Amino acid sequence: MGRLADRIALVVPFAGRERWDRKMRWMEKALVSMPLVDVVVVGLLEGEFGQIGERLAEVGKGRIHGIYRAKAAFVVRSAEMIEAVREGLLWSFSEGAVAGCFWDAEGEVDVADLDGMLGVLRGTRGVDHVMAVRLRLLGRDIKRSLVQLYYERILATGISLALDIATYDTLCFTQAFLPSAAVLRALEKPFACRLLWQSEVLLRLQVQVEETNRRTVEYPLRRWEAQGYSGLFGQHLSQALWEMGHLAWMARTERRGA
Repeated sequence: MGRLADRIALVVPFAGRERWDRKMRWMEKALVSMPLVDVVVVGLLEGEFGQIGERLAEVGKGRIHGIYRAKAAFVVRSAEMIEAVREGLLWSFSEGAVAGCFWDAEGEVDVADLDGMLGVLRGTRGVDHVMAVRLRLLGRDIKRSLVQLYYERILATGISLALDIATYDTLCFTQAFLPSAAVLRALEKPFACRLLWQSEVLLRLQVQVEETNRRTVEYPLRRWEAQGYSGLFGQHLSQALWEMGHLAWMARTERRGA
């Protein structure tokens, strides 16, 4: 029996001290609200895991795990962080977790949405991957500037066309997975993309659909609020465009070889 047998793993990325307190409050709320959830913290500097354990000792005793220690500070969405997330999910499944989530815990997503996503994931036959989408609907509270909205819609539409997959939001980092053979295969190799890695996961899963008969569904978040501008703005735009082209090439190559 692994350390996470019959548990749900919530993989939370840390990088230096950025938004530390907000993430701590968010993890505390998740631990209190969801007794089946364990938190797997990734991307830590040496010595930081102990500080997290001390602050959450009352609600998180035995339910907080830290892996993938970093040697130096790095940007949240750098290559090291993305690999930390991938390693965190794989480690969780190897320890017996029945589901794994990557949750960009910076206060943007309401913890209550985790229940909804996991309900769809575990209650819908044939589904082993749920992607959160930020869609403004009646009864949903989605907050971001019009500039960010239109910028991300153009980019997300371009990614959807590049992948030839009908999806609304390829840029939301919140994902939930079952440890199926298709998911484990999709997470097996390091990602080529660093900004659009979540789109690469989707592509890896989609090329297996006919073989595995498993599928991805999208879940409209009830609440989401932007915390500053997307990392895809400004200096990262050229990298995002390069990765979009690379994804289009990967889509053609993977489908040809499938």
